[in-house]
Amino acid sequence: MDAEDLDATWRAAEPGVRRLTRTFLKRNADGDLHDLARQTDTHLGTVEQVAASLTADKTLELATDVAFQVHSVDPAHAITLRSIELLATEVAPRVGLRTGAEAAEELRALGSPSLPR
Repeated sequence: MDAEDLDATWRAAEPGVRRLTRTFLKRNADGDLHDLARQTDTHLGTVEQVAASLTADKTLELATDVAFQVHSVDPAHAITLRSIELLATEVAPRVGLRTGAEAAEELRALGSPSLPR
């Protein structure tokens, strides 16, 4: 997320983060919003903040494939599109993930069942 949109994005994400907490974690969702975001694996912030949050998740270094859902917390369409762009172009490379046609072709060559030929 761009820094100037961060406060508005957190406000827009609040109902979704609280819903995720109640629905998937079956927990009370009245707590601190940032804490609930961590508990629900909601990585929301600037490029630097999201990269740091993902890097702190030790399961990432064990993963062979990673899928992202942008945005389970219902922000505006423009914010979602910008998040996808930032994830692919800035966050993924910072956390050691490759994206794009070249990475997809390498997976196909390895016979990845998740990518159609």
